[in-house]
Order: sequence, then structure tokens, then C-alpha cells
Amino acid sequence: MHDRLFETFFALPRDGKLSQKGIPNIFRASLIMLAHEKEIRMAKPGRIFQKVFFTLLAPVSKLSGYRGE
Repeated sequence: MHDRLFETFFALPRDGKLSQKGIPNIFRASLIMLAHEKEIRMAKPGRIFQKVFFTLLAPVSKLSGYRGE
């Protein structure tokens, strides 16, 4: 599972899918964070808020064509 996380994070810049600051957009980030929630999470906001927020964004993200990997 860790391999997929690293593959994802190295593929994003290679494929030009990051902002100029090196950050994926919130829709892509929501799916990445949900797909790898056991391996990584943001320091803030709190874990419960992140889970709820990303879970709510996930359907819109998927419909928009984004993937978590």
C-alpha cells in the first residue's frame, strides 16, 4: 500500500497535476487522502473534520474525473 502512495505522489508532478505551489487541487487531494488515510493525513484541521470533508467531496471529485491514485 505504501508503494501506491509514493507512486501517486511522484506521478502528480511528472504528469503536471500540481499547482505552481506543488499542491494538488482539493478534489484530487480529497481522493488521495481517502485512498491513503492509513498512511498519511494533514496536521490540520483535525482528523474527524478531514474525514467528513473529504468524504463529502469524493463523489463530486469522482464525477469530475479525478482519481485517488
